[in-house]
Amino acid sequence: MPRARYDGGVKIFISRAQFIKFQKKLFHQQLLGLALLVLLPVFVWAALTQRTELRKRATDSTTVCWNRVIQSNDTYTWPDGCKGDPNGQNCTQVLVPLTADELTAYNAWVASGSPVINECGIIATPTPTPSITATPAPCVRGTPTLTIDNQNQQANPGVPLTYTITLLNNDSISCQATGFNLSINTPTNGWTSTFNPYKEIPPQTSAIIPVIITSPSDTSAQQYFINFYTTSGASVYHTLYLPLGYTVIPFPTTSISPTQQTLRFTVRLGGITDNKAEGAKISVKFLMSDGTTMQLSNSLTLSHTGNGVYEAQAVLANALPAGTKFSLLIKGEKHVAVKFCRQTGQTGPCGSNETITVPNPSPLTYGFDLTGIPLPPGDVYLQDGMANKADFDKLTVRMSKLCSDLTAEDKLIADLDYNGCINVRDVFLMKQTLETRYDEQ
Repeated sequence: MPRARYDGGVKIFISRAQFIKFQKKLFHQQLLGLALLVLLPVFVWAALTQRTELRKRATDSTTVCWNRVIQSNDTYTWPDGCKGDPNGQNCTQVLVPLTADELTAYNAWVASGSPVINECGIIATPTPTPSITATPAPCVRGTPTLTIDNQNQQANPGVPLTYTITLLNNDSISCQATGFNLSINTPTNGWTSTFNPYKEIPPQTSAIIPVIITSPSDTSAQQYFINFYTTSGASVYHTLYLPLGYTVIPFPTTSISPTQQTLRFTVRLGGITDNKAEGAKISVKFLMSDGTTMQLSNSLTLSHTGNGVYEAQAVLANALPAGTKFSLLIKGEKHVAVKFCRQTGQTGPCGSNETITVPNPSPLTYGFDLTGIPLPPGDVYLQDGMANKADFDKLTVRMSKLCSDLTAEDKLIADLDYNGCINVRDVFLMKQTLETRYDEQ
């Protein structure tokens, strides 16, 4: 029979089986309470962490820091590569223009009063792009270029001649302007020259320098070579010279006795269409119908009359008699001789027994228009009466020289187009003549 017991006023009926059952139940309850006590904080922490992460993700996907946009005039840019991301890290430090959609959203944020964005309290300051200073190019001094269009001129004694010289400064563009010192070595005893002795020229720029040279009134009739020099304190490369040809010719004879006769020859030179051959020489030989010849004792100086036409004059002490029959053999200083058997209008070889006849009366001034056949270049100095490989070799051996290094003899020999240089154009003119071509007799 169960027994009754009072404990603290509580009546408990206990048997052994009931007591054991009660103890087991109590143990399970205590174990469950202990488990709840341990696991409940972990569960709460996990829930809170997940909620924070979800809120962070929501913020990352929706929050844009529009207050970080930089405005400069009508340009809108982000301060860095994160483009307004409130949680951006390691952002590229470069200004990034807003896209069209971003600019629309930014304007909407401004229109709404630019509300404060809690996550965007710190405004990023863009790191300025460092400026790069280019290393200046070095100054390289170059040899200047001297050119002239009227290098060889002639005048009577005491008559001034003007030479127009162009000086090109070939220094590199990084150099400062160069002050060129200019000088000229005219002959002594009364020669004068007028020009600006100093010229400052920027690099890669040219300047025109007029030079006026005057010979004394009693100067002997001959050719004079005068050098024009340029130097500077900036470089030895600026030392250069240019030869100027100055030929003094005598005043024309104004009185002719009745027995004298003036001969006037008008010619063209092969490859020349301007005045570059001013002062060149020709020789004239008369081939009489009786088989005799008459060579004018002196070479005749050519004067340019326009459009590449040149004229030379000679005075015969005794005029050619009326009715005299002859032909002319005209030869240039570096040309093959051409035979002319007509006073004017000849464009091809002479016909059989064709001659020129002196009219009656014999004129005081006897003119010959020989421009129909230009004198072909090719028989160069020293002339041997033919144009052949020896002449061609004299030309080609001088082609390697700079124009400024050519001597007067070099130009007399191989400058067939009288431009002050020896180049492929001279070769071309020579080849036009080289078949081989002999002087006509």
